[in-house]
Amino acid sequence: MKTLLVAIPTYHRAIDIDNQLACIHFLSSNDNVHIVVFDSSLENQTEKIIESKQEEGFSNISYERFSDKISSNEKVFLIYEKCALSYDYIWVLHDHTIFTKEAFDYVIEILQSEPDFIFLKMQGNRYSIRTYADIDAFASSNAWLLGKMGASIIRSNTMLSDIDWDFYKRKYLQRKTINFSHVGLYLERISEVDKCKVVELEFPRDQFVDTHKFDKLSWEKEALRICTECWGSVITVLPDIYTNKGNILHTIDKYFLSKYKLIEGRYGGYYDIFLQIRYRKWIKIVFPNLYLDSFKIAIFPKWLINYKYISPIKELITREKENGKQVYIYGAGKHGVECMNFLEMADVEFDGFLVSSRFGNPEKIRNYKVEVLKEKTEEGKPVFAILAVMDEMQRSIIDVIKEEVKKGADISWVSF
Repeated sequence: MKTLLVAIPTYHRAIDIDNQLACIHFLSSNDNVHIVVFDSSLENQTEKIIESKQEEGFSNISYERFSDKISSNEKVFLIYEKCALSYDYIWVLHDHTIFTKEAFDYVIEILQSEPDFIFLKMQGNRYSIRTYADIDAFASSNAWLLGKMGASIIRSNTMLSDIDWDFYKRKYLQRKTINFSHVGLYLERISEVDKCKVVELEFPRDQFVDTHKFDKLSWEKEALRICTECWGSVITVLPDIYTNKGNILHTIDKYFLSKYKLIEGRYGGYYDIFLQIRYRKWIKIVFPNLYLDSFKIAIFPKWLINYKYISPIKELITREKENGKQVYIYGAGKHGVECMNFLEMADVEFDGFLVSSRFGNPEKIRNYKVEVLKEKTEEGKPVFAILAVMDEMQRSIIDVIKEEVKKGADISWVSF
């Protein structure tokens, strides 16, 4: 049986740790799993929670303290460096991610086949497994999603053996690369391991839950720098075995830096022409379709921004409402919430959220109901949907909508 370290770095989130450990208490009975909470808080609340869990019978959990001066990305490197010789596999997990026993049992089953690197596709539609022989293809499909802490489980004696930590720290723990330093580490090490066995595990979306899913991003005001310069700086210095670096760059989720996010930044006072000029090289490389809009939004007066970008969507929604349609945001994830925030900023009213299935989705977001498309169309009411999901999901959602249209439903849509 393979040994697995579940490493949970945390900082001043004692309540989250308490909730997380309560939800994954089923791990306490697994002798091949060890949980270590790496805490850099200034207070000892988290340590006391770990002590109480140990007293309750959570015998395979322990606590370690890190300096409060190091960043979360540095913690990841330190965890790998510190623990590489002690466990077969290491899973660095967010302190606000919880999962079911069913999902964990699936992971444990896969570990027995001894993959070198496991990518966990947590927000999928089903259980599935895919093995990549072509690491360039793997990176070109999944690089951005590797940035989510918890999305990777690595095999110690291949991925972390004979590793020059000083080299990796110099290369990836600099200001321009640190936000995606773990992505650089993963992809570079995958390229160095002989015949590296890379496995993608897909899970139904209700098997993993991010309890901070709808929180505002802590780095929102730094999104331009992080999503252009930092992301670009990591991907462009990957080894030359990755020949499709342009494709890898473009795996980035465009909703983290769309024209609507730039407008929010302009209105919020944290985006202007000086930032556009500073990062224009990277905007052109990472978000080529955004480049012209990024310049206009930076220099236009607000009345012109309103006329060019906000008024058209307000007029479109008004027109659809006058045609008797209810207006819904399609998507109940972070992008749906971002769309909601933008519409509220623009003083645009809408009726709620739509999803393809109840599976893994909330009942409500703030005061808005989350409704299933099929159930909504059965009511016979015409609908206008604003698609607020990742690019890779839009095609499948449009297919679902078209199926309902074929059955006689009155639905129109636009991408956010």
